[in-house]
Amino acid sequence: MKFPQPFLLILATACLLPSLQLVAQNYSPQKLLFTGADGYKTADLVAVTGLTPGKPVTAAEIDVAMQHLVDTGLFSEMRYTVDGTALTFALTPVAADKLMPARYTNFVWWKPEEITPLVHARIPLFTGSVPVTGTMKEQVQAALAALVLEKGVQANVASLAYSRLGGPISGLSFFISQPTVEICEVRVDAVSPDAESKVSLIKRRFTGQEYDAFETGPAIATNLRDAYLDLGYLDIAVDPLAHGAPQISAMAITIDISTAVHEGSVYHVSQMVWPDSPIVPKSAMADAAELKRGDPASRIMLLSTISKVGDRYAAVGYLDAKISAEQNKDDAHHEIAYNFSVIPGEQYRVGSVKADNFNAEQQAELNRDWKLAPGEIFNQEVALSPLKKMASSKAFQGFTPKINRVADPKTHLVAITVSLVRAGSRPS
Repeated sequence: MKFPQPFLLILATACLLPSLQLVAQNYSPQKLLFTGADGYKTADLVAVTGLTPGKPVTAAEIDVAMQHLVDTGLFSEMRYTVDGTALTFALTPVAADKLMPARYTNFVWWKPEEITPLVHARIPLFTGSVPVTGTMKEQVQAALAALVLEKGVQANVASLAYSRLGGPISGLSFFISQPTVEICEVRVDAVSPDAESKVSLIKRRFTGQEYDAFETGPAIATNLRDAYLDLGYLDIAVDPLAHGAPQISAMAITIDISTAVHEGSVYHVSQMVWPDSPIVPKSAMADAAELKRGDPASRIMLLSTISKVGDRYAAVGYLDAKISAEQNKDDAHHEIAYNFSVIPGEQYRVGSVKADNFNAEQQAELNRDWKLAPGEIFNQEVALSPLKKMASSKAFQGFTPKINRVADPKTHLVAITVSLVRAGSRPS
């Protein structure tokens, strides 16, 4: 028999016959029964076996039917009993973690949720998930290629496991690998003149890219929202993206993407409130802020402000400082007030200082100009100050000195390495 482990085949009959006679015997079960496979329809299971209820069947034919069930990869164990009344298959489905949900990346003639029923019509036991063993993955690829061929396109269909944000494998993506499925044009309606240049950049960015039913829409919508938030349009809304009928050529399948935006009004900053701090004065935080009162409430300028204030804390050793902004939005006047808070964390000190591949002359200049000794409070500005002098020195001609710092959050020590990058080359 061809059944691989761990599959189990047990043959029980009402009569005790010699093994050779058993193999040759014909059975005439009136029914085909399946136990343990409640998630599958009996008609679909019967279709996979290739058997016909009420038709005489030999042990060899039952073996073949069992092999068909094995090949699906959907069952971890199976056995059968047979008599004149019924041929009964006892099936144990594979564990849920042995099934990968299928998703359909770029079959642009259908919505993703429409495809599983179409594939099921060709593969009776396919219900939207693919087992990690067996031949169902290849069967699904062939079924999808046949569906696309009915649309007049001879395509190669492939599959890849996918995961979310670098996590464990979440499922199996099926996609047309050849010809490529690409975005021909992106159309965005209801764009004001103030936003036209930013929206045009986004449209050009996505034109010519390969289409993905799960990633393209969210990516375009996120880009549009961020662009408007950077202009101060805090109430921006983006309609769900749609695509037109696919256009077929010898080289590619292309589609046009369309959406519309609802901009609302530009919001302006009404107030910037900074906390009292013995580490960085309010005035220094306000000076560092790129976002000022009266400015459009730009998302990118707010992020830059938070980063710049964080740099002020890092400059005096507070490398883990967390700056946040509570936002109080006044929809009636299209204004917003920001109330900032800071959690400074622990202050870092210098743990070690070393030079990487310095010659004797370069090392001597570094020793002369370097001001931060191990044990001292780390200060970014003090650490960077000798680099400007070194860069103009004859000893460093043709090189650019760089600092790499590694901060240990457990010891709150900073390991500093001063290295040289040859002029015109990219730092590694």
